[in-house]
Amino acid sequence: MKDDLNKTIESIGYALKPDFARITDAARDKVVAGPNHWNEVKDDPSAFGPEQDFDLLDQDTRWIFYPVSKAAVHWARAKLPEHLDRWGAEGYIIPANEITLVVASARQANLMSEQDWINANEEADAKIARQWEE
Repeated sequence: MKDDLNKTIESIGYALKPDFARITDAARDKVVAGPNHWNEVKDDPSAFGPEQDFDLLDQDTRWIFYPVSKAAVHWARAKLPEHLDRWGAEGYIIPANEITLVVASARQANLMSEQDWINANEEADAKIARQWEE
């Protein structure tokens, strides 16, 4: 019974390997072939996200910088070093000691993280509440 289970698991693994390889090759091709149009999109308001432009994921000794808007994708391609390890098609693995520099540079380009967006909305809500109190 145990041998039958192991053979089944093994055959499933072999069946998945070609699909997994195809998916990772497609993602790698997208990363390598992705053009950098930062100079064209940096002044286009529609290129920025309706909420946030990038996500940050804390992974202990490193962070994942994942652009979600068109502007953030092209900013990352233009500004982040090519030697950085990648996370998926567009994400970048940033060492923990460099993440503040990356985020500060992204903010200078008017890109907004999820937390920046939340803070901006809270400030706007507080401002509106103060106006209603007056």
